[in-house]
Amino acid sequence: MRLLALLIILLPSWAQADSTDSSLLVWPWQFANEVVSPVSESSPLTEKEEGLASWYGGHFIGKRTSSGQRFMGNALTAAHRSLPLGTLVEVYAPDTDRHVIVRINDRGPHSRHRIIDLSWLAAKHLGILHAGVAKVRLRILKNRDLGPWLASSDSNSGECSSTSTTITP
Repeated sequence: MRLLALLIILLPSWAQADSTDSSLLVWPWQFANEVVSPVSESSPLTEKEEGLASWYGGHFIGKRTSSGQRFMGNALTAAHRSLPLGTLVEVYAPDTDRHVIVRINDRGPHSRHRIIDLSWLAAKHLGILHAGVAKVRLRILKNRDLGPWLASSDSNSGECSSTSTTITP
């Protein structure tokens, strides 16, 4: 299930791959005119953060995000005030004991009491749609966390072979 979630997050990046390229995943991502690389191992960013999350959708659907992409409520994305655009973050909701991996593609939340705004789909995966706001723990996923998923690929079949991994909150 986690692999499926990661594939859904990264699918737009794969569509940009050159057909002659043997790699399945295109790094770095490009948002509008800004090139974004994944968070490196030596990044000084705090790897964990705790606080409140909310979700957004509705009238934001189809509007441009800070990354230049159009907001889609059915994508596993989120808004964060300071994480680099393109950063992959594991969001864990202790009240529901669920987690989801999202890609930061927007800025927010605009409430100072919240640390992240999730897309509708991300909130649904966490089981927090009806609550609207929930306690969460964030963990930045760095290259080492993605290794098993990025280890090898076969661009002809469109499948990514990997070993299983466990991401713990």
